[in-house]
Amino acid sequence: MNKFNIGIIGLVLLISGCATSYNYSIDEGITEAEVSAVVTIEMTELALGIGFEKGEGILTYQGDDYSFKLSGIDYGSISKVTMTTVGSVYRLNELSDFEGVYFQAKAALTLGESGKASLFLVNRHGVTIHLSSEEKKGFDLALGRGGIKIKFLKV
Repeated sequence: MNKFNIGIIGLVLLISGCATSYNYSIDEGITEAEVSAVVTIEMTELALGIGFEKGEGILTYQGDDYSFKLSGIDYGSISKVTMTTVGSVYRLNELSDFEGVYFQAKAALTLGESGKASLFLVNRHGVTIHLSSEEKKGFDLALGRGGIKIKFLKV
């Protein structure tokens, strides 16, 4: 086994351990809760079993806009896709609770310029983001999980 394969296996085990080391749980009734904020995200993903995501977005919270960047890794996807998504943020009580590492659960199917995706993200503060695709281009077949890190550009 070469060093690259060992590195990939280690990365998958690290993600699995990080995602399960904290009790992240997605409340199935979360979309019936009150929306705390809204996000718009432009993201690119490239995956072949293990995927890498990066992008930028805007959080609209209490009437103000906050720019952020995101990067992440997931597994259980085969994709080469760019997308613009709009989502609802739940349980955001303080702006500082938005930044950080989120566990993600994802299901998506995209062929060409049309597709459907649903993505739930939850962090250690209980902040939950539900994203649904607005515009996707490329190929995406996913039923997986992973992690995404969100960081404000300026606050």
